[in-house]
Amino acid sequence: MSRGKARTEDGSARERPRLTYYIKAAETVQRARTEPHLKAIGVTYVQFALMRSISRASKMSAAELARRIGITPQSVGEVIAALLRKNYISRTEDDATRRILRLSLLPAGEAVLAKAEVMLDAIEAEWTKDIDPAALREAKAVLGHLIDRSHDPFPADHVFE
Repeated sequence: MSRGKARTEDGSARERPRLTYYIKAAETVQRARTEPHLKAIGVTYVQFALMRSISRASKMSAAELARRIGITPQSVGEVIAALLRKNYISRTEDDATRRILRLSLLPAGEAVLAKAEVMLDAIEAEWTKDIDPAALREAKAVLGHLIDRSHDPFPADHVFE
């Protein structure tokens, strides 16, 4: 990836790219590397992400899942429907509200998720094999910190000049 200069609207040079560019670019590369392997075991990248989220936080609602994996509620509904048809997840009424539907992994979903996790561990190990382990731990720590700050308040009316 080039570390050259990007141009601003007025044509002046600025250091490129921003941290968010690298984060998105890395995610795009990772997704392109993993998607074919996930499809080979019968799930898409988004289905995998949803099942992984369900496994890590049991009894999540569809709205919570949409926020967590960064897709629209409508899209998460479509992914849930596909996983229900495959018998990878179940949906039950929340005992407290009786309105919210909670999602859980079924044994078939747990098996596919376990297979995907092993496969993706190997892909990530290959992808990062030339990176110093200390640098990799530091990168994970920094990104984890940024993720943890996802609920920090940011004034919507803040004006940038």
